[in-house]
Amino acid sequence: FARYSEALQIAREIGNRIGEILYLSNLGAARVGLGEYEEAESDLRQSIELATAAGYVGLSENYRFLAEALLGRGLLDEAKEAALRALELGREIENHEHLAEAWRVLGLVASNSKSSLEIDGETRDPASCFAQSLSIFSRIKMEAERARTLRDWARHELAHGDPERGRQLLDEARDSFRRLRMEDEL
Repeated sequence: FARYSEALQIAREIGNRIGEILYLSNLGAARVGLGEYEEAESDLRQSIELATAAGYVGLSENYRFLAEALLGRGLLDEAKEAALRALELGREIENHEHLAEAWRVLGLVASNSKSSLEIDGETRDPASCFAQSLSIFSRIKMEAERARTLRDWARHELAHGDPERGRQLLDEARDSFRRLRMEDEL
């Protein structure tokens, strides 16, 4: 966290716009992980503004982080819009990792709003969003992210859906985290 702040300051001092965009985005993502949602939102909105002006193509991930920050703040409509934008931009740049991440966040938004979402003219419930994320992560062999999707889907099922299915998904996520030696995720 401190290193991103230092790098951001240096990038600004030397006028490195791409570095500034990158470090603001990374700082925002780190703040999301720490639960500092308001600060994360501010960093990410600045990053998106700068990136848009510079024609930077990595915006899909920025919007996904923004959706997570907004979700953390309980701003479900705004989180949905940011996650949909992440999905749209992920498709434009054909980045499967970004697509899978956007689908996971859409699952979280749907779960938190306790309703289905209209996506691409289809009604999607949380489980279908998580399933889409899981399918992509499986196909591109991103096991750690696949396990995170399993965990988030399990939490949804345990809180709002089928508790037995939730326990199965959570067991599968835990097995993956153990196999990957991701003890902090357990």
